[in-house]
Amino acid sequence: MVNPFNILISQLLKAYKLDDSANKLDDSRDVYTFSMKDNLDIHLIGKQQNYLNIVCFLDISLENLEKKKLCRLLSLNSFCLDHPVFSIGIHQGNKVVLSTRQLLRELDSVELFNLVEVFTERADSLQHWLNSDSGTSKKYACESDFIARPSPVRGVSTL
Repeated sequence: MVNPFNILISQLLKAYKLDDSANKLDDSRDVYTFSMKDNLDIHLIGKQQNYLNIVCFLDISLENLEKKKLCRLLSLNSFCLDHPVFSIGIHQGNKVVLSTRQLLRELDSVELFNLVEVFTERADSLQHWLNSDSGTSKKYACESDFIARPSPVRGVSTL
């Protein structure tokens, strides 16, 4: 029996007009990686039962970040009632990671596509902001530019 994660991934592949014939639906496949714009690798993970986890490791050297930027980065994890929650962390001491988690039963193919699009935009914006020379960049004036997006899921809101 094919699990809901694999069904949604198949629909996502079709939405992006990618050939999914090599990725035949089976329950043994629980991680998919999409290379998106600016060489962002978006990992869709279905290992946790009934959940979709989305993760992106950003291309940024933590050693080069100013303390002010690190504090702003940490402040983005402040408590909020938004859903789904986008979390920012540090992986293995040297990589910034953006992640979110969503119940599979709350997603259909359209909502999954929207969630992946919003997640990709946030990862791209965050990477540009972190790689900018000063506290701001021309494209992304402040951290709110990469967190203020419409909700990808019906009936809930994000920042």
